[in-house]
Order: sequence, then structure tokens, then C-alpha cells
Amino acid sequence: MTERTELAVELANEAARIAVHYFKGEFSVDTKKDQSPVTIADREIEQMLANAVDEHFPEDGFFGEESGGRPGKSGFRWIVDPIDGTRNFVRRIPMFATLIGIEQEGEVVGGIANSPLMNEFYLAEKGAGASLNGVTIRVSGVGSMGQAHLIYPSFSKLKDEAYRQALFELAGQSERSRGFGDYFGHVLVASGRAEIMMEPSVNPWDIAAIKILVEEAGGVFTDLNGVRTIYGHGAVSANSALHPLVIEALKAANS
Repeated sequence: MTERTELAVELANEAARIAVHYFKGEFSVDTKKDQSPVTIADREIEQMLANAVDEHFPEDGFFGEESGGRPGKSGFRWIVDPIDGTRNFVRRIPMFATLIGIEQEGEVVGGIANSPLMNEFYLAEKGAGASLNGVTIRVSGVGSMGQAHLIYPSFSKLKDEAYRQALFELAGQSERSRGFGDYFGHVLVASGRAEIMMEPSVNPWDIAAIKILVEEAGGVFTDLNGVRTIYGHGAVSANSALHPLVIEALKAANS
């Protein structure tokens, strides 16, 4: 484990302590310009992460959902979402996680998703595989849509016509489709408990950690155009057998 990954593990556990403290207590909720909620837990966790990176790796860049970014000189950048699933957090639904991605020269090389109230700690490093609570995880070997579980986020995100058309087509072919948004749909794919997660609208902090978790678990992560990036349009996580079918459906819907 690299020094940065070791620090990320420590910070993810400290973030969990802060998140659980507020989740079980009282907190106020503010509304950001994009109408999404933000809490003191989001802000406190992100500030803690930014301060720790500045202390231990002062030449690294940092990019967070709440505070934006700062440039670095080392070639490394930390991309974080202090609480992925803030809407769940606000409604006292325990399905949320702190996401920490470590990027080197534009490529994500380390990732953590720590969901304390789900008791799930996902970790991945480039070339070292992915794990859940210390146990290696792999995407499933399901090769047909008729046996696949497809995950999608909220129906309120179905404004993208091509995405909506492709999602409905694939969901109709799948064995089961379920609406688990945010990080959770993607880690279900990485851990072999679902085959496809399709998301039409994401930011880099939502998926930096996710990308390497899926890839190191043997899966494929791309944007909706099939490009292997966290800076594109939307996100698709899937096993290697079914990912081409998703991209094919999206391209057909766009034609």
C-alpha cells in the first residue's frame, strides 16, 4: 500500500467518525446554488481531508465537492466527496459514503468508498485489486441481460432522452432493475452483486474513487459514450460481458 493510500485509509475512518456523530445527532441543512443539500458534516469532513493532504503532501492538488480545487505540483491530486448521498444522510437513510480518489497525472490510481453505517469499506489501488472490508471483490460473470441486475439512480434524472430510452430498453431485458443511486449502485457492480449501473449526470468527485474500484474488480467503467474517463458525460459501470451492450444501446438511442 502506498503512503498516500495509507493516509487515505486513515482519513476515511476519521470521516466516518465525523459523519456518524452528526447522523446520530442534530444538524442543519443548507441548500446550494444547484438546489442540492449540504450539511455541516459535508463541510467538516472535506475541511479535515483538505487540511490533512496539505499537511502530509503539500505539493499534491486537491479537488472537493464543497470547496472546489487547488492546483498541485507533484502530479498527484486528491478528488473527494465528503458525503456521497447527502440526500440520504439528511433523511437519516444510512446509505452514504465518503469517497476519496487519488489521481496521478490524470489517471486515478487509488480509491476508497467508506460507508460506515452499511459497514462497508471499499479499497482499490492500481494493479493491486479491490477489496470490501479486506476481502477481495470481483465483478460477476453473468453474461446475458436475462440474468443481469441493472441499477439506476432517481427517475428525476431521466431528462436525458437517449439515456432514458436506453435504460428502459435494457431494464426490460434484465432479470431485475433497481434504483440505488450514488456510490452504492457502482459498488454493487464492483462486488458482483449487480451487473450494470447507469448514471446520466455525475461530477468527478462522484466517480473518481468508483472508477478504480470497478476496474480493479475486473469491471469496465466509462462515461455514457464509452470513454474511460471521469470527466465525460455520465457513468456506466458493468462487467466486461455486458458493458458493450450498454454502450450499444446508448449509441442506438442517440442515432
